[in-house]
Amino acid sequence: MRLKKRKMGWGFLEEQMRSVQEEHKMSLKAEQKCLQEVSAEDETHEEKEETSVNVIKDCLNPSILSKERVDLDDDEN
Repeated sequence: MRLKKRKMGWGFLEEQMRSVQEEHKMSLKAEQKCLQEVSAEDETHEEKEETSVNVIKDCLNPSILSKERVDLDDDEN
């Protein structure tokens, strides 16, 4: 009788271990997929050409970069 209980107990444990291992495999696959996506994003980011600050400043309106105060409430009508 004891042997049967042990066999049933071990079978249950083996089933539980298989279930846990399967869940672990699935989570590892999900992690690997996520890492591949992040890696691909990093590669595309590295491929982009950086724009210098001076080029950006040239494209902006000079009055935006001016340190002078502008009175927007002043009506000259």
